[in-house]
Amino acid sequence: MAITTNSLDRIRSGSTCYIELQKGPFHGEFWLDDSLNISEGKWEEYKLTELFRDTVPEFDYYGISLVEGYTWAKIISKAKDNPMWQEFIEEISPWANDSFKESMGFSICGM
Repeated sequence: MAITTNSLDRIRSGSTCYIELQKGPFHGEFWLDDSLNISEGKWEEYKLTELFRDTVPEFDYYGISLVEGYTWAKIISKAKDNPMWQEFIEEISPWANDSFKESMGFSICGM
């Protein structure tokens, strides 16, 4: 079962309780078509705050956090400690790798 959802599925859900992953630095607007979205429920189920808080020094659940290449490497390494985190990393890696080809990383847009 997918952890992330695309923008269309997020809209269909009727909920705004999502964390958004945007390619590159924050663009000044939310809910971009090429973003990945993670419901608050999935975020909590997978304990992703713990993963990001321990690897992204400026992580803010309610704000914007940038994940650059060196930080992504730390996230991947930390994820090895938890099978659910590994599943999350495997799911978003193709998207994240595309983001690193286009920009310095990706942004986490919190609640």
